[in-house]
Formats: sequence, structure tokens, C-alpha cells
Amino acid sequence: MKCILFLLLSATTTNTYCQSQSQPVIAPFTLIGNTIFIEIVIDGKPGNFILDTGAPETFLNSAYFKGREIPWQGDAVIDINGETSRVSHYAIKKMTLSGYPLPRGYGLVTDLRGLEESKGISIAGIMGYPAFKDLEILIDFDKKHLLLFPLTRKGHRTCATLEYTLVDSFEMKMSGHFPCIIAQVDDQKLRLGLDSGAEINVLNKRIVDKKKLTIQSSRPLVLKGMKKGSKTCEQGSLAGLTIGNWKMEPAKVAIADLSLLNNELDSRLDGMLGTPFLMQGKMAINYKQKKLYLWEETENALAEKTLTAKKEGFPNGLK
Repeated sequence: MKCILFLLLSATTTNTYCQSQSQPVIAPFTLIGNTIFIEIVIDGKPGNFILDTGAPETFLNSAYFKGREIPWQGDAVIDINGETSRVSHYAIKKMTLSGYPLPRGYGLVTDLRGLEESKGISIAGIMGYPAFKDLEILIDFDKKHLLLFPLTRKGHRTCATLEYTLVDSFEMKMSGHFPCIIAQVDDQKLRLGLDSGAEINVLNKRIVDKKKLTIQSSRPLVLKGMKKGSKTCEQGSLAGLTIGNWKMEPAKVAIADLSLLNNELDSRLDGMLGTPFLMQGKMAINYKQKKLYLWEETENALAEKTLTAKKEGFPNGLK
């Protein structure tokens, strides 16, 4: 079995847990470049993990976890640059995020030294889709935290928060483990995957050529994968991208060949929306309902933030 890890760098206890909580779980994160790091504790070991909604599995760094090889399965992981790494299996007995129990399962152990060197910190692993598939996960870049909402079987929240108001929602399609949304540029429809592990938005080179999308070119971009290897691709700015009634600001995009990813997923992704897209609002991914939600802070929450800022010496309430 081979799985694609598209990372670009420049258990059933949820309902019980939430019944004793009136609010969602708050999980702080650190942003290094455009990469989101969260602290996960696995079997008593805390470590920095990349939040990657595009990752098909939980990946663990072989520098900190010792796995067990299963020769007849021939497991491997392929990064964006096409480099293949063998993996071994690590049985996870307990895994938590801010005290909240995540599904245990297993992790695929592989070499992540290239990522560590790129970011300059220790990286225990990459936390992907399996850890969050039974949750709604809201990413707030202003407050640098995640909100985790456990869900019912039908995908409804079992907790609530009064700090955010719903602005809009968008239908998601699932291509394997990838959540996707339909966007549009002029009269051209694009199927774009949501990937919090991508530091830049990406368009498939074949689609750019086929649909003759207008890209304002800029200097080439170097893409780094899990290992030390890298490759150069075109980079530019795309204007006029809309999702539903929401029109995006002109955004930087990398032009890359996604045929490897599409072949593995048996899908047709025209591109990927990474962290720069998620930063444009307070967005929440609900895998069960197959929805992307756009939220904003309520007036009371904003007023409280402004008051706090003034007390800290910012007369106009801005930092």
C-alpha cells in the first residue's frame, strides 16, 4: 500500500467527554511560516505535530517513535516531490490534544528529518484526517487556537459557543480522505482540495494549460517535501476566484503537477487550497456533514477584545 502525503513547505469517547463540557475544546497552535503546529501527547510523550487535513494517516517521526515493519504489506509514503519512504507501524495506545482523547489506531513511522531542518524545530509527526474525521474543527488564526466540536452520528455539534456567528457554508465533496470544494474563475469550475498542510495554494499545471487560466507570473518557487529533496515550479497570482457568493482576494498560487496525487486518489483535483486560504476567515471543517463553515466573532466577543486592547495601552483597540 502506498499513500500520498501532500505537504508543501516554503475513538468513540467524544460524546461522553462533551457532556461534561458546555464549551468546545480549545487547542492552542503555533504558526511557523504558514505551517500550523499543535501539541499532541501520544502514550505520554508530548510533541509538535503539523496539522494537515490533507494527510491520509497519522505520521510519526522515526527519530522519536520505533515502529514495527509488516513486510507483506509493503507500506510506503510518497511526498509531493515523488520521493518514496518506507514506513513501519506504531500502535497508539492513547492520544490526546489539549486533554481531549483522539482516536487511537496506529501511526505510520517514517523519516521526517527534512521537515525538521526546514522548520528548525523538533517535529514528532503529522496529524491528518483520521484524528479529526469525527469532529468539526474551527481554525482561528487571530487567537491562534483550534476549537474542537465533537459530533453526533449525523454530524451535529454536541457543544456550542457564543463567541462566533455563522456567516456562510459551502458544500464539500470527499476525494478519498481529501475534503474538496467547487470554486470558479470566470466561467471555469475548479475542484479544489482543502489542505492545511500546504503553505501555499496550488493549481494543477494541466488544468492551467487546458483551461487557459490567466496567471500573473512571478519568480519560481521551491517546493520541499518530507525528505531533503526539493523541486522548482512556477508561481504566480490568480484573481477572480469565487466560492459560492464569496469572492477571494487575488492569491498567490504554485503551479505544480498533481497527476501523482490524482492517480493515487483516483480523483480529479484541479488544485489545493492551503493555509493562505484558511487565513481569510474563521473556517471550520465538518467531515460528517461534508461542510465548510465560515464564522465570524460575535459583537460581544469583539467588544471584549477591544476593551482588553485598550487596557493594554492600545487607544484605538487595535494591535
